Amino acid sequence: MKLDIIVPHYKEDTKQTLQALMSISNQVGINFDDILVTIVTDKGGKKLNTDLIKKQVNYKCKFLYTDVHLGPGYARQYAMNRTRGDYIMFCDSDDMLISPFVLKYFFDTLKEHPELEIIYTGYLEEMYINGEYIYERKDDDVSITCLHGKCYNREFLVKNDVKFPNFMISEDGAFNFKAMCHAKHCYFNDDLVTYLWKYNPKSLTRDGTTFVDFAVNIRSFADSIQGFEAFFDEIIHSPTSQVNTKVIKPFINSLYTRLEMIKTIPNLNEDNWNEINRTQVKLDECKEKYKEYCND
Repeated sequence: MKLDIIVPHYKEDTKQTLQALMSISNQVGINFDDILVTIVTDKGGKKLNTDLIKKQVNYKCKFLYTDVHLGPGYARQYAMNRTRGDYIMFCDSDDMLISPFVLKYFFDTLKEHPELEIIYTGYLEEMYINGEYIYERKDDDVSITCLHGKCYNREFLVKNDVKFPNFMISEDGAFNFKAMCHAKHCYFNDDLVTYLWKYNPKSLTRDGTTFVDFAVNIRSFADSIQGFEAFFDEIIHSPTSQVNTKVIKPFINSLYTRLEMIKTIPNLNEDNWNEINRTQVKLDECKEKYKEYCND
C-alpha cells in the first residue's frame, strides 16, 4: 500500500515549508518506503532550497512546478495527475500533521478496512487574537469544506472523476462535496485530531484581512458560493450520487443564516459591507438558480 502526500506551495519560504515536511518525517510506526511526498509549486511561487529539504527529510520527495498560476486546487490536481500511490493525502506548506502517530493511524485503518474510500478526522485551527494563539477544534460540521485530516482512495477518485476545479478559493470544498456524493464507504473518526491548520496572515484566505474579516470569512464568502454550486450541480446531474437533492435547500438556508449573523458584527467597515453586499447578490443568484429545489 503506497501513500502520496501532496504539498501545494506558493508564498512559503523554505523554513516554513520544512515545518510541514518535518511533521511528516517525525512520523513513527510506518515504513517510509511506502510514502512519496510531492511538493508542487504554483507558477511564480517562492523558490525553495530543494537540496536542503532533501537532506532534512527521511522519505522520498519530488518537486513539481505548474505551468500556470491558478491556485492550490490546480497545483494539487497537477500533482495528482503525476503520482500513482494507492491513497492520497494533502498537507498545505504552511500547516503540519499534529502528532507523530497520524500516518500510522491511517495506514492501520486502511489495512484493516481496505474498502474505505475516504477517511475523515477532526483538525485544529490556530488563530492569533489579541497577542495570543488560540486553538479551536473542527469536527464533522465542517469536515466536507476542507482537505485537512483526510485520506482518499485514488482508484475511487479516478473512477468517479473527482478533480479539483480551477477556483482560487473553495476548491477544496468542491472537491470534497463531489467525493462525498459518490462515497459508499466513508469513515469519520470524530475522536481523533490529526491536522493543524496553522495561523498564517499571508495565506490566500487570510491575506489582507482583519481578525473580524477572517473569523467569518467575509472576504471569501461570495467567492466560496461557487464551490457550493459545484456540489449542487453534482447532486442534480449525477445518477450515481449518494446525496439527495433535498440537502440543497437547507444548505442555502444555512448560508443565508451565516450572512445575517455577519451583518450583526459590530464595527464593520465600508470594505466589509461591500463584501457583504456582494455576497448577498451572489447568494440571491444561487437561490434563483436552484429555486426548483428550494420550494416547499
